[in-house]
Amino acid sequence: MIWEARRKAPEPLPYRQIVALSGILYRDLMAPREEEPGEAKVWMETLALLGRLQGTEDGLERWYGSYVDNLFLENGIVTDAVSRQRLIAEVDRTFGQVSEQQLKHAGGDYSPDPNANRFPQVASTGEQAGSKRVSIRSLFALWERDHLADGKSARTVGDSGKKSRA
Repeated sequence: MIWEARRKAPEPLPYRQIVALSGILYRDLMAPREEEPGEAKVWMETLALLGRLQGTEDGLERWYGSYVDNLFLENGIVTDAVSRQRLIAEVDRTFGQVSEQQLKHAGGDYSPDPNANRFPQVASTGEQAGSKRVSIRSLFALWERDHLADGKSARTVGDSGKKSRA
């Protein structure tokens, strides 16, 4: 997908797609903290830091630029500078939303985030719509299925291929 993205011409993204991409980040940041949000003080400090970043375009670029670039790369999106800046601003908003929700969790309030549904699903590009994305997990699952179907051991880690002489 990386090389495919490099061959594409940059295209502007509609705002809906920008919000959808920031939703990926929201879910990625929320999921590992469902059971243990950490200390409330950490989230208060995070919100204070995010407040200091507001209005500093260079700060937002340094803070979120790599997240945004990874979102584009992982989704095979090549876009223009304006769309990238818009996504950086939306990612900043999303980090604030995550921090506020985790602060609530740290205080014992596990009620659902009332704004979590604001993120639409990421729209597929025309080229990707007809093709199925393949993950490393799905490749491993296919290998494992074929491996077991061939009568081979489910445990292959540490097997050197030698048969025991019992």
